[in-house]
Amino acid sequence: MSMRWRWGLRSRAMALSVLLLMGTAIPIGAALLWQNHSDAIDTIRVHAMTYARSVSYLAEPAVQLNDTKALQAITANATKDSEIRQAQLFDANGRILSQSGRTPLDHVQLRITPDMLKTELPQAGCAAIRQVGDFMLAAVPIMPELRELDLGLLDSAETPASAPSGPIGYVALTYELRAVHQGLKKRILTGIAILAMIVALGTAVMALAVHRLLRPLQGLVHVTHAIAQGDLTQRAAETGVGEIAGLARSFNLMADRLHESFTSIERIVEERTSELVRANRAKSDFLANMSHEIRTPMTAIMGFADILTNPHLAESDKLNSVNTVRRNAEYLLRIIDDILDVSKIEAGMLRVERIKCSPIQEVDDVHAMLEPRASAKGLSLNVEYAWPIPETIESDPVRIRQILVNLIGNAIKFTSTGGLKVRVSLGAETAAGQRQLVFEVTDTGVGMTPEQMARIFKPFSQADETMTRKFGGTGLGLVISKRLAELLGGTLEVESQAGRGSTFRAAIATGPLAGVAMRTSTDRIKRKHDSAAPRLRFRNRVHILLAEDGIDNQRLITYHLARAGAEVVVAENGRIAVDRIMEARHSNAPFDVVLMDMQMPEMDGYTATAVLRRNGYAGPIIALTAHAMSGDREKCLAAGCDEYATKPINAAALIQKITDHIQAGAAV
Repeated sequence: MSMRWRWGLRSRAMALSVLLLMGTAIPIGAALLWQNHSDAIDTIRVHAMTYARSVSYLAEPAVQLNDTKALQAITANATKDSEIRQAQLFDANGRILSQSGRTPLDHVQLRITPDMLKTELPQAGCAAIRQVGDFMLAAVPIMPELRELDLGLLDSAETPASAPSGPIGYVALTYELRAVHQGLKKRILTGIAILAMIVALGTAVMALAVHRLLRPLQGLVHVTHAIAQGDLTQRAAETGVGEIAGLARSFNLMADRLHESFTSIERIVEERTSELVRANRAKSDFLANMSHEIRTPMTAIMGFADILTNPHLAESDKLNSVNTVRRNAEYLLRIIDDILDVSKIEAGMLRVERIKCSPIQEVDDVHAMLEPRASAKGLSLNVEYAWPIPETIESDPVRIRQILVNLIGNAIKFTSTGGLKVRVSLGAETAAGQRQLVFEVTDTGVGMTPEQMARIFKPFSQADETMTRKFGGTGLGLVISKRLAELLGGTLEVESQAGRGSTFRAAIATGPLAGVAMRTSTDRIKRKHDSAAPRLRFRNRVHILLAEDGIDNQRLITYHLARAGAEVVVAENGRIAVDRIMEARHSNAPFDVVLMDMQMPEMDGYTATAVLRRNGYAGPIIALTAHAMSGDREKCLAAGCDEYATKPINAAALIQKITDHIQAGAAV
C-alpha cells in the first residue's frame, strides 16, 4: 500500500509537470508562430497593394499614349522584385498590353479575365487580392488623373467633366509565397525541438524534487490520518528539507494545542457568527433605508421634470417645480457625499486640511443656511457666543461646516416644538497645552435613552428603527461628524434625556493662537455690517477656455460664465484645448483662465495640462472634475493645475476662484 501510494503520487506529479510545461509552451509557441506568419502575409499584402498602385500611377501616361516600349519597361522593372513572379498590364477591355516574369503554376483562380477585372474592380482606388496556395494576386485599376486625386493636388469636385469615368486599364501582380511558407515550416520544427528540450529538462528537475519531498511527506500523511480519526497522541517525524521539517514541527504544535483550544474555538466561532449576523442585518436595514432615501428625491426630480414638459404650465408652477427639483437634487447630492465619506472612513482614507479660517464666519454661514429650514417648522435657531472668540484658527473650514450642518440639521429634524441653540466657546487648555473650540447644539426635541445613545455613532444605524421610519435619513451624519471631530483634534459627545431634548458637543483643536486677535461681541457686529455678498460677476471682460466633452455641462457652465461677463471658448477634448490655447498664446491673445475637465476622450485633462506646462504655458488652469475622493485634488495639482473644483459646479464659488487667480496673475 505504501509503495503504491508513493509511486501514484510521484506519477501524478510527473504527469502534472509535463502537462503544465506543454500546456504553457505549446499555445504560446503556436500563437507566436501564427502571429509571425500572419504578419509576414499581411506585410506582403500591404506591399502588393501599395506597389500595384504605384505601378498604376506610372503606367497611366503610357496606357493613355499606347506606348508599348514604356509599358514593357514598366512590367520588366516590376519583376525585378524577387517576390513578384509575374507583372501584367491590361487595357480597359481586359486585353494584355504587356507582361513580364514567369507564369505561375496552373491555378485557374489566378488567371486574369476581362470579366474579373470589370466586376471586381469597378471603381477607382479599389483593389482585388487573391491568395491561392503559394501565390498571391494583387490587381488594381488604372484611372485617369488618379495620381493628382490621391496626392490631394486636385479636389474631386474639380475633376474635369471630360475625364473618363471608368478605368483605362488594369495592373496585375502575382507574388510568390513559397519562401514565407517554408520559413514557417522551419520555425515549427525549431519550436518542436525547443519544446522537447524544455519538457525533458523540466521532467528531470521535477523527478528529483518529488523524490526528495515524498519521503517525509508520507510519514506526515500517516500522522494526519491518525489525528483525523481522533488519535491526538500521534506526532510527525521532524525530518526532511527545511520547509518540510518546519511543517512537521508546526503540525505537532498544532496537535498539542488542538484539544485545549477546541472549546475556545467553538465559542469564538459562535461569537463571530453572531456579530456577522448583526452586521449583515444592520447593513441590510441600511441598504433598504438608503434605497428609500435615494428613491424619494429621485421620484420628486423625475416627476417634477415631467411636469415641466407641460407647455401650458403657469409660470408660478414652473418656478415651484424647478425649486423642487433643485432642492431634491441637493438632498441627493448630500446623501452621495455622506456615502463617500463613510467609505473613506472605513478605508482609513478620510483627510482634513489645516488652513487659517474664521470660526465666526463658518457658524454665521451655517446659521444663515439652516435658519429658513427651522423657521419652516416654527422653530427658533439662535447662536450664542461666549466671548472672546479667536478671529482665526488653523483647521478645515469645509469639515467644520459639515459637522455643524449635520448637528443642527439633525436637531431640526428631531424637534417639533420649541427651538435650538448653538453655543460657541473657547475651551480650557488641555493637558497637551492646546486649546479647543467647542460647539454645543441644544434642542428641545424627542431626546434619547441610554440604549439609543449607545447606537447613534455606529455606521448604518440610527437610534432605532422607529426613528428611521418616522424621521427618515441615512444614519451616517453623526458617524461622519464624530470621525471629523477626531481628525480635527477634538471629540463629539452627546447628552440626552428621552422626551426632553439633546445636546451635542463638538470640540476641535484651534491650532496655535499666539498673535491671533480675539474678537468680542462689538467686533462681530461691526464685522457683520462690513461683510460683502459673494461676487457673481467679473469686474472686467474675461477670456476663458472651457475644456469639457459633455454637451450639457458645456451649456450649463458657459451659461453661468457668460452671465458673469466672460467670453467663453469651448474645446471638446484635451487635444483641441491644447491647440487652441497655444494658438491664442502665439497670437498674443492668451486666455485669462483655462477650465480643464480631467476626464475627456482623445486626450484627458491630466495629459493636456502636462503638455501645456512642458510647452511653457504658465497661465492659470483650474481643474473641473467629478472625482471628489481623497487624493484627487493632489493628483490634479501634480499634473500642473493651479486650482481644483468639483462637480456639480457651484457657480458663485467658481466665479470667485477665477477672479482670485486673475487678480493673483495681475499682481505678479
